[in-house]
Amino acid sequence: MIALDRPASLSVPAALRTPVMYPRAFAAYIGLSAADVLLTSACFNHGAYEANVVAGLFLRWGGEEGMAMFKFSTVMLVLLICQLVGRERTDVGRGVVHCACFVSALPVTLALFILAGRPLL
Repeated sequence: MIALDRPASLSVPAALRTPVMYPRAFAAYIGLSAADVLLTSACFNHGAYEANVVAGLFLRWGGEEGMAMFKFSTVMLVLLICQLVGRERTDVGRGVVHCACFVSALPVTLALFILAGRPLL
């Protein structure tokens, strides 16, 4: 049998070989973030506006695509932070991603109320 070794230039960095720390929580966070972008876009068609000042700047700069780019840049940053922190303190990394899920669920919930045409209070 012939063994083919990979050239050193094609080796995968160690950071990419380590398993994801919190796969279910990461999937939930990514899903909530995607729902946030999609529902926010739908709310714009119902007269809503972007309440997040920074996201609003990206919205004015690049339209809904710019806002989505900003949102998923922050998602990547949060996932990276959770992964790096989780290597040293598993409980803290898990807490950060759970907090991120909670915070991401808030605008999704608000958007669902707006789209349903129901007042919040």
